[in-house]
Parts: sequence; C-alpha cells; structure tokens
Amino acid sequence: MPWIGEESVEGFLKSFCRGEIVVAAVGSPLRGDDAAALGVCGLLRRVRCITCPYGLENCIGELMRLRGARLLVVDALLIPGASPASIAAAYIDEASDNAMVTSHSVPAKRIVEMLRSTGAVAEAAVAGIVPSSLALGEKPSPRVVEAYRRLAEIIERVCAP
Repeated sequence: MPWIGEESVEGFLKSFCRGEIVVAAVGSPLRGDDAAALGVCGLLRRVRCITCPYGLENCIGELMRLRGARLLVVDALLIPGASPASIAAAYIDEASDNAMVTSHSVPAKRIVEMLRSTGAVAEAAVAGIVPSSLALGEKPSPRVVEAYRRLAEIIERVCAP
C-alpha cells in the first residue's frame, strides 16, 4: 500500500497542492472517529472545503461544477497496522477503496474517474486519519480530534493560496 505516513504528509501535500485545491470532507457525524474529516473541514478557513456526509456521491452536484481542480478527499482511513489517530495520504489511484471508511455506496475511485472525464477534477488524492472507534453514537476520540486539528493545520499551511 503506497500510504505516506504522517512524517511525510506535509511534503506530499506541498507537492499535490498546486493550482486550485478543493477539499472534500467525507464522514459520518454518527460514527465516532468517522467524523474526523468533517472536523477538518470545519477548521479550514483559507482552503475551500465541500462537506460530503456519508460519501462523495452525496455531493456529486457540487463536485461536478468544479473546473480542473485538484481534489483532496479527507476521510477516516482503515490502514492495516497503522496506529489509531495517525495521519496518512496517497494519490487516490494508489489507495485501496477499502481503506476509506465512508465511501461504501460508490467507490471513491469511480467517482473521481467520472469527475476527471468531465474535466471537473484534474488530479485527486486522499488524506485522513486512522480511527480509534467507529461506534454508532460516539463522539470523536480525543486523540483523533488532536489529529484532525494537526491535519487541518497542515492543509491550511501548504494548500492555501
């Protein structure tokens, strides 16, 4: 799996964040740490963020209106062997659909392929946080809250115009 670990995420995003950057935050506010991406989106002030509760397919209309943007999908990530609350990133073509928690209805890669074919998206990557708990009705764990704050700071620092 070509995941870039937390120590290299900032460098990866510096390389990725050229031109128009749009963040798509995917998550469920009902499933504990799956809300992490929504927390990231809530902290971004200088980078455009589209909230996509429960999956990219739920904000497809807004994503289709983009024109040649570089799309950074933020989601909870299930990465075997990774520690809870760790941050990782990858180009979406290299990431496993199984790693993204909330893109169950339609795989994220398929949605990105469609967005590329229409010219809405030029390139796509995923960044996220390994959840500690996805239990229904729980709030995000303190370690994951701290991780999503770190990820939001990195995105603001390297992706803002």
